[in-house]
Amino acid sequence: MLTGDREGEVWRYQIDADDWNPLRAAPSLATLFTEWTNGFAANVYDRSPYDSWLHIGYGGGRPFEVLRERALDPFAFPVHISSYPYADVIRARQQECGVDVDRADQYESHEELLDAINAARASLRPDPH
Repeated sequence: MLTGDREGEVWRYQIDADDWNPLRAAPSLATLFTEWTNGFAANVYDRSPYDSWLHIGYGGGRPFEVLRERALDPFAFPVHISSYPYADVIRARQQECGVDVDRADQYESHEELLDAINAARASLRPDPH
């Protein structure tokens, strides 16, 4: 959960070797829990034969597709969402939330980030006078 202008929002960070796609999972924790509760009504949960955990979309369907077909927000659920088949949907949510991952690899963005980090560090140092 975040503070500032994003206070109360819940974000998901799915980071692996090939995907880096931070985006908002829900505008609040209450909204997140409500979406999960709606998942029970939409019958998206199933028990795996391999463990006693609840899973989404088993029975042959991809979890992301099962959630979308039942009018649920797939980003609110703890499922792997690869950027390979869902890049457009991920990018749309990121843009909606103010994330510009296209800037991440630009040199100017790194300089801007380093300047912000240095300013924050300097503000934490005691005044030598």
